Amino acid sequence: MKKILFIAVCLLSGTAAFAQHNKHDMAHPNHIGGGIMKTIGGEGWMYHVHYLRFLRGTGDKFGVGLGFVGMTDHDQKGISVPLVYKLTPKLHVGADPMYLKHHDEWELGAGLNVHYHIPVGPIHVSPTVGYMIGHENHLMAGVHVGLGF
Repeated sequence: MKKILFIAVCLLSGTAAFAQHNKHDMAHPNHIGGGIMKTIGGEGWMYHVHYLRFLRGTGDKFGVGLGFVGMTDHDQKGISVPLVYKLTPKLHVGADPMYLKHHDEWELGAGLNVHYHIPVGPIHVSPTVGYMIGHENHLMAGVHVGLGF
């Protein structure tokens, strides 16, 4: 685990240095992305892919979308409705209500997260921390990669 964290910090440090000189505009109305997060203090992983549309009436600060999520520790899969608010052009907070299949039963869940967008050419890489609420609650950390258009 320490090796993975060390490698992630090294990669993200280089990405942050590159981003300081990049004039990437984060004001795209559409966004597609995906990510992976690791449970802190646990064995599980969470992965997701989604599409978001930032609403013009909100000054492109609030976005809503549709996504697919999965969690390895309980073999859960489901759909989500990502809700994102841009605190700043690069610092975003999100809430993701989810409808998850856990074994043979469907249940409600949610994810709360904070991510910082670092532009790298046409994409952005975002270190992310989040809290998952569902069958079990988990604190998680990971990375998100997305493309605005």
